[in-house]
Amino acid sequence: MTETIIDIAVQLAPAFGTTLWLSLVSLVFAIVLSLCLATGLAARWRAVAWMIDVCINVPMVIKLFVCFYLIRIDANWCAVIAIVLHQSAFAASILYGGLKEVPHELEDAALTTGLSRTHTFFLIRLPVALRLVSPALVLQAVEIIKNSSTVSLIGVFDLTASVEAFQNRTFAYTHGFVAAAVAYAILTLPLMSLGWFWERGKLRGSPR
Repeated sequence: MTETIIDIAVQLAPAFGTTLWLSLVSLVFAIVLSLCLATGLAARWRAVAWMIDVCINVPMVIKLFVCFYLIRIDANWCAVIAIVLHQSAFAASILYGGLKEVPHELEDAALTTGLSRTHTFFLIRLPVALRLVSPALVLQAVEIIKNSSTVSLIGVFDLTASVEAFQNRTFAYTHGFVAAAVAYAILTLPLMSLGWFWERGKLRGSPR
């Protein structure tokens, strides 16, 4: 049993690093892009709304195949592009919903102090919106990790591909699935805990 665990750990270690790298890089780019898209939605730019609709309604797998087989760039960067486009659209929609919930009185008060509309948006409205929808955005970060499991379809040797290779070599299918579940839990549970504590903090700080 111990030898099996060590064998699985040795097999999955490089792939774990690949999945972690893909998730972190995708998360950074997704944060930036989702903020830009949400700002565009708030400004009522139709092109941004159209782009978000397309990204939400086109499956993740299609994005991967289009990027890899039509654009023909490196598989790892295809994976990042597909994940970022997919999750940024959802995150931008969530953030835009938070922006609409920010009381107009806050913006009016900021404007009366002499702040410009741009400064009011980035210093007042956006931070409040982020606080309102932070748990949902944390879940989107978890989705980035989960959706990275599809990148093996274009040849990226991530956790899913590594587990499949282990199972094909050893025929220990149960061990492979359990190892994959544990590996993804290690990546996602800290983020889920962050969202839970964030939400609990909001509830404790809310007026009764």
